[in-house]
Amino acid sequence: MFDSNRCTGEKMPSLRTARLLGVLLVSLSIFSLAAIRSTVPAHALSGPILSFNPASQPLASAGGKVSVKVNVTNISHENPLFGWTIYVDTNAVPGQRNENSILDPIDLTLGSFLQGATQEVLCIDGRVLVGPGCGNANTPDGPGVVHTEVYSAGGGDFGNGTLFTITYKAVGGPYTFFTFAQAFTSDGNTPLLFDQLGHPMPGVTVIGGDYGDVSQAPKAGFEWAPKLIFEADMANFTAKVNSTTPGGTRIVDYNWTLTQGSKSAVYLTGVNVTYHFGPVDAGNWTMTLIVVNNLGHPSRQHSETIVVHEKPAHDIGISSFSSSLFDNILAGTIITFNVNVQNFGTHPENRLNVTLAVADKTFQAHPSGVLAPKLQEAFIFTWNTTGYPPDTYSAHAHVDPVVNQTDTTRIDEYFTVRIIYPLLPGALLSLNITQFSGIVILSLLAVSFVVYLVRRGRNRRLLANQELV
Repeated sequence: MFDSNRCTGEKMPSLRTARLLGVLLVSLSIFSLAAIRSTVPAHALSGPILSFNPASQPLASAGGKVSVKVNVTNISHENPLFGWTIYVDTNAVPGQRNENSILDPIDLTLGSFLQGATQEVLCIDGRVLVGPGCGNANTPDGPGVVHTEVYSAGGGDFGNGTLFTITYKAVGGPYTFFTFAQAFTSDGNTPLLFDQLGHPMPGVTVIGGDYGDVSQAPKAGFEWAPKLIFEADMANFTAKVNSTTPGGTRIVDYNWTLTQGSKSAVYLTGVNVTYHFGPVDAGNWTMTLIVVNNLGHPSRQHSETIVVHEKPAHDIGISSFSSSLFDNILAGTIITFNVNVQNFGTHPENRLNVTLAVADKTFQAHPSGVLAPKLQEAFIFTWNTTGYPPDTYSAHAHVDPVVNQTDTTRIDEYFTVRIIYPLLPGALLSLNITQFSGIVILSLLAVSFVVYLVRRGRNRRLLANQELV
């Protein structure tokens, strides 16, 4: 509230002075905001990030202890972290399990980030410390690997913090890399961070760590062709020749790993490798290369995303065919047929020609609009059965193949309906003309047979009486 007593005898600041003060405050505010913005890296990532702390550390004396923290950052307040499945490996070269020659993992302690967390699985160096077991198919459990699975039944957490710390015994040198190894689980490829519902968080970025003098490590890299890959295509991968390998050494091993989702990994070796993608392999794949020189020193793993596109195709077909009635239909009933036509191809299609043939009628749908890939459209036909005798009728739905369509296995579908005679008063069933005729004939035969038996018996009695006379 304005106090008039406090202003008595004091000079009010001039309007010009007030404006100058306002300009100064605004300038300071803008400068402060600019300073704050300048501290945010231009390459900042929006999703969760897993990393090692310290990111790099020198070689320790043999027998000494080496600790590394696994940190998480950028966990959203709207989607807190409730658990994880993580494998940490060193010198992960497929088929070469010699990690313990550099570092030997001996212990893991949980950090303070996720309060109330329970260690459900813990395997170190292939030894089961917590949980039902380790070493399942498509997992890297073994020498040098630390495997941890944690879930919190209480509240989740968000922001940044340390998930756990691994303690190693220093064995030798000259270097190794800390990596988040891939395991192929039903939830997807590790590392996995889970939300409250147990669903994997999308967009997790991983950053590896170094131990020792990594300047001696060879460099891995590769090219592939074609760059535009479709389903059922063959792709060629060629390792880049390293002409600056330290100390005049040479590359002797090329270890490739191709993965997608929870599918089993594909392991390949050689300078040049090829892979034939399957007919339903569209999606993002990851190809990883680790090279090893003649001293047995591995490179840091080099990974690239390989995008496999859906095979271009024109493919129209009937996804379902049904009717409002199919049996015990009285003549005069109107039957509705529903034909769902789907675009199974990769191109939009238009002017679809859909027909329905039943009895002596053929109905044609009006040309439709554009049908986008993967979508379907329903076509409705009605048949007035007035005047049609009781019988079984086959309904045939058909869609004309579009231009350049090669697969025609789904353009025809069939459905059977039955029209019956109306029930007579007190009758239990209704019969069509064929069934009625059959029953009449069988009844006449049965009556004839009974008459024959009666007459035969009567004749035998007459003969017997005559013999007695």
